[in-house]
Amino acid sequence: MAILPSFDGLSAGASSDIQVLFDGLPDPIDRDLDRTTRPMYWTDRGDPPRGNTVNRARMHSAPGRRKDPEIVFTHLMEGIGLALDIKNQRMFMSDSRRRRLRCDSEVRWMIPLRPEESFRHVAHARPLP
Repeated sequence: MAILPSFDGLSAGASSDIQVLFDGLPDPIDRDLDRTTRPMYWTDRGDPPRGNTVNRARMHSAPGRRKDPEIVFTHLMEGIGLALDIKNQRMFMSDSRRRRLRCDSEVRWMIPLRPEESFRHVAHARPLP
């Protein structure tokens, strides 16, 4: 649980600029947003069936009409890292067992990345224009 500062004199739960997207998720850890088509992706290291997964949900749906999150990948071992490469339609993810994976945005293919290295988190960087 995070304590969010309030700048308008309201508590975080009553503030007009904060919106709960999904409640009761097992244990969401890392997230990334595709700013072009607006789905949000996140890793969840909670218990199956919704945990140890990579999930996706559209952010432009109206509250109350938002669909349940879609599980796009399962069998992570406590998923902890996620980064999107929108330009190349790829996603990078990692778990606490030091596995790093690269897949296309629809998870039709997947490639393990250097399993001998010992880092856990992933990030995607692109050069500045």
